[in-house]
Amino acid sequence: MIIDNPVSPLPAKLRGLHLFHDGVATCAQRVRFVLAEKGLARGPDVAWDSDAVENVAPPDARSYVSRPVSIRKKQHLTAAYAAIQPNMVVPALVHDGVLHIESVDIIDYLERTWPEPALVPRDAEGAAACRELVARAKGLHRSIRFILFRWALPGSTGKLSPEERDALRELEREDSPEQLAAFYESYSTDAFTDDVFVKHLRDLEAGFAEVDTLLSDGRAWLLGDDFSMADVMWSLKMMRLWEIRYPFDSHYPALGAWYERVTSRPGFREAVWRDARAMSLFVRTWARACHAFGGGVGKVARPLLSTPQ
Repeated sequence: MIIDNPVSPLPAKLRGLHLFHDGVATCAQRVRFVLAEKGLARGPDVAWDSDAVENVAPPDARSYVSRPVSIRKKQHLTAAYAAIQPNMVVPALVHDGVLHIESVDIIDYLERTWPEPALVPRDAEGAAACRELVARAKGLHRSIRFILFRWALPGSTGKLSPEERDALRELEREDSPEQLAAFYESYSTDAFTDDVFVKHLRDLEAGFAEVDTLLSDGRAWLLGDDFSMADVMWSLKMMRLWEIRYPFDSHYPALGAWYERVTSRPGFREAVWRDARAMSLFVRTWARACHAFGGGVGKVARPLLSTPQ
């Protein structure tokens, strides 16, 4: 999605590629992953709101300027960032002064603009299958948020104060697809019941069951022999649940080898793991402790079907 005439004057000043992102945000990770697979190198990290002359363009045409927006510091919930990304999420991409938001639209744009190596099959049937898998993953975007806030964040981490929630309501557009104000209001006041979180887990499990079925024939990637955007989308969904120690081995056994192949790719290691490693290991440690004390996501994973005798 292109944002014409953004409130902020910054995007119009920028030349080349600029990515506004956070190291551990799933939607930003998928864009960085695609950039890496396309051979577009991450350039210097600069302040996300910098318009200094030395920061308005990347070093060359095959790289991008990295503009980290800290979710931990709640920089995405500021008026200055909302003037760039009106939905107050990451990522946002600027290419030669044109502002793009919504991660799936961004990776589609990257595929059209840098078609090699292809991440969408060239044939109509393969392309349609890829789009369907991408759309299926995209539809589970908000479920990942619920899962992470329930099983990956200890204590009051992620909650907003009443003052912060008031400020967010003022900033958020009424038609925002993210509905952050409503989410944070309920999450910060413990208004969500466990049934809500489990419903989102069940939605994700249904998606993983479909992907597991695809991979059960021994194929290397979701669409066959070639790595695609579908693999990008679903691997990052799996990463989030792997971090909280969801029991994939017992529930979706075909996913394990595929996920190892994804995480072994140089693009994943450079574009995803480089930024996410520390937080990922922290979440894994926290999840291990939760499991040890009888909690954790494994306790509410869908029941396994009994094997007929």
